[in-house]
Amino acid sequence: MSKDNDVEITKGMQEYIDLNNKYLSDRNRYIRDVVKKWRFDTIAVHGLYTVSDAIEDYQGAIIEPIFMSTAQAYRDSDEMAAALAYKIPTWCYSRIANPSTYYYEWALALLEGYGYDGDTSCCSTSSGMAAITTAVQPFLRVQKDGSKLRNFVATAQCYGGTFQLFTVRLMQEQDIECRWVVDATDVNEWASKIDENTRFLYGELPSNPQQGFFDIKAVADLAHSHNLPLICDSTIATPALLRPICHGADIVVQSATKSLTSSGFGIGGAIIARKNLVTNIDDDQLKTDFSLYVKYYQNRDLGPNMHPMQAIMSLNDMRTLRSKMDLMSRNTMKVAQFLEKHSLIDSVQYLG
Repeated sequence: MSKDNDVEITKGMQEYIDLNNKYLSDRNRYIRDVVKKWRFDTIAVHGLYTVSDAIEDYQGAIIEPIFMSTAQAYRDSDEMAAALAYKIPTWCYSRIANPSTYYYEWALALLEGYGYDGDTSCCSTSSGMAAITTAVQPFLRVQKDGSKLRNFVATAQCYGGTFQLFTVRLMQEQDIECRWVVDATDVNEWASKIDENTRFLYGELPSNPQQGFFDIKAVADLAHSHNLPLICDSTIATPALLRPICHGADIVVQSATKSLTSSGFGIGGAIIARKNLVTNIDDDQLKTDFSLYVKYYQNRDLGPNMHPMQAIMSLNDMRTLRSKMDLMSRNTMKVAQFLEKHSLIDSVQYLG
């Protein structure tokens, strides 16, 4: 599989490409004309799994099947060649993609993009930390002038695993500087950390466990003014409560392990990105569809993919996401109000 996709297209390959282009056109029209008009809960329940999918492809199964197969068979060598060149949207090999993860990814892409005018896409990962690692790596590549110290700017209030990744794996082991923002509500502090070698801005909100928050639009505008992307971790909120892309963020990372599924049945993650994101990295494929880029190259080469069974289990948990988050929020508010009035409690930190 060549990143440049500079393969000679045979007549047989072109027939498959034309056929799949029609499929993509029909799918995009269905998303635009039908799915984008649904309410949040309807998307959570159905995602992109249609009655046609069920009847024509999956013997009428009313929910998405679990595809345990490691790889995909093809009709002939032309179809395989087109697939391996990434000219047609087949799944090929489960380290890259899989029909089960396909439905999980589309559900999340649509939920994170709910209310957003543009297009979003998603790449599933084996965990939330895999999502963060996979999301930041493409922006930290060494440029032609390797003498310049790469850096990025991130909120100091963040998940412990994220702090370990940024501090030890990146700063100590790879000499990539993380510039911490102590007061994330101060846009001027963000701005003071940016220079010509900054690759991206990263923020977690609400942060785990301190409940830190910041103005997404203001920070996104700042990032874009420097031709940088803003990456947000909104694991705690989920798209039921917060959709950073709608406020200007370029990429969202999610740990499906926590609020998104909340059942305790496994580890998972996801990267959701808007199309045509802002970055100073000179790579058209990365800019055009970041989630597809990391799926085709990062996931393929590093292997942080989600298991098909986990994809369907997580997808099933997501069907009642909004009602679960509503109940969780109301119960948390009751606990916070109780603690606030308690004589032994000095202060309560709760964004609700």
